[in-house]
Amino acid sequence: MTISVHHYIRKRLLRTLYITHRWLGISMGILMMSWCLSGMVMLWQPWPTPDRVSAEKVHGLFHLPTHLPLINALNEYGARFQSFRLSMTGFEPVLTLVPISGPPVSIDLRTGRAGSITPNDASMNAAAYASSVGVQSPPVFTGTTTDDQWVLDTPGRLTGFERFRFSGPQELVVYISSLTGDVVQATDTSSRAWSWMGAIPHWLYPAILRRNPLMWKWTVILLAGIGMFLTATGLSIGLLRLRRRWPFSYYRRWHLAHHLGGMMFGLLALSWITTGFFTMNPGGVFASERARSAFGRACDRKCDGRGNPRSS
Repeated sequence: MTISVHHYIRKRLLRTLYITHRWLGISMGILMMSWCLSGMVMLWQPWPTPDRVSAEKVHGLFHLPTHLPLINALNEYGARFQSFRLSMTGFEPVLTLVPISGPPVSIDLRTGRAGSITPNDASMNAAAYASSVGVQSPPVFTGTTTDDQWVLDTPGRLTGFERFRFSGPQELVVYISSLTGDVVQATDTSSRAWSWMGAIPHWLYPAILRRNPLMWKWTVILLAGIGMFLTATGLSIGLLRLRRRWPFSYYRRWHLAHHLGGMMFGLLALSWITTGFFTMNPGGVFASERARSAFGRACDRKCDGRGNPRSS
């Protein structure tokens, strides 16, 4: 009687394991395949970035005004600066100061006032970049953005980037920092298309999700956890269904290929998903006490109730 009960329980547990693995595989299979294929795309087409050489050329030759005004803005900020830069943004000579902490400070050397770069001056930098990459059409200002799909992880985005579109086959879009006049991002039809096949599905980076960092993080953690469970159950079933003689499996045809292929690549897949899971630092288990304390202090000053940066 005891043996029958144990046999029945074992049979039910195995049946539950098989059904769980089957339906998780069906529901997660497309996602797992897209992670693999999008990762292959990223080997050749990473996340779009501006051409470095072209971006360095946008400021042009520096010209100081005949008479320099008093720069009272330095007293207003009362901060210590670790570096500075003199450059041209359009027709505006700009002194850019980089504080030890916080965003850069840009000072118009024509007036001595600190503030944002005007869209007119920014458009000249955008046009200079476009010309350097072979686009000659005039820039069209489409507004200031902080959460565009292509700048969500760009440093300094909360201060706003001026966005300019250029007509033509490439459909170039250039983003200019409103503080420094630098080209911070540039995309065209090709780079955007490849990103939708590579980086965006691989990192789960659609803007609607990425705009909420906490939701994005826990979505990745949840899906990676399900993927780990799926792979672990598959390996367990694979071990249970192994035979000592060729073909080493009770399955035939496609089921045989899935069984033996899963056993060969299952450990690799499990390690890949697990390392990705741990890089998300679930629950902060890998953060040092110093890092946790620093994050808590920063959030008290700069974050909202969900741990996201404040927009102002």
